[in-house]
Amino acid sequence: MHIIQVSKSVALSKSNFRNMFRLALITGVFIVCFTSCKKGGISGVEVEPVPNTKQISLSDSIYFEVDGKVYTANSVFSMGIGNSGANMRFLDAPVAGRKNWGTLGGKSYYASVDSIYLSYGKSFSGPNDYGNLHISFGKGFQVKDLNYIGAMWYAKDIRNMLDKGKQEFAIDYQSTNSIDGVSFVVDRLGRTGRPEFSFDDSSDSSLQDDAHFEITEKEQVDKDRYRISARFEMNLYDDKGKKYRATKGFLRLNVFRFFWQTDLFSGSAR
Repeated sequence: MHIIQVSKSVALSKSNFRNMFRLALITGVFIVCFTSCKKGGISGVEVEPVPNTKQISLSDSIYFEVDGKVYTANSVFSMGIGNSGANMRFLDAPVAGRKNWGTLGGKSYYASVDSIYLSYGKSFSGPNDYGNLHISFGKGFQVKDLNYIGAMWYAKDIRNMLDKGKQEFAIDYQSTNSIDGVSFVVDRLGRTGRPEFSFDDSSDSSLQDDAHFEITEKEQVDKDRYRISARFEMNLYDDKGKKYRATKGFLRLNVFRFFWQTDLFSGSAR
């Protein structure tokens, strides 16, 4: 397992931070942030004791259109579990009960020592004109509701973060991390949220007001695989703020039980 520690003594540029976070995802673990709490224990999952061979063949895939042009991908090149601070804020000096998660532009950002923003994500290899696509699901937890294994905090059941129903867009993902929900980055189009590590409270909070993301199906394929399907429409913003509308979106993800030395369905060591 690889974990990238954010330096507490060296001021880093936004580009360096961006490279560090993406490297963490590619190596298998990326740093993320979360804000609310929910205890483990999956409920209402359809279980099939005997796997259906046809269903198991359904691979991870994503589809959407931008101005009539199709984006589709079905090859995942990395997945990761991430930990970071929830509800992070810039502070001029250390404060009791808050952890320093790093330094940016000479300023340090902190979050409560009692909370963790936990994320689960995958990256798709995409076509050359759009580039790769990264999707993350994040949620804030109290540390008392997580399990510590190796050097990471894990949910007691990752499936609770991927339950059937609507999800909010986490527009402050990789900055303040105050919103539970889903986040997309398409390399050559843009992202669903604010710029990475912006920590800008004045940013437009209505970026995804006309968008939606809903997990419409969930299935326990067998004891080691859980699968979700989702429908969505979203707005992607490039570095200059130009908006691209993605429509007719469909996502299918398989979640496998074991990740490194951890059982993600029970939050316990293998």
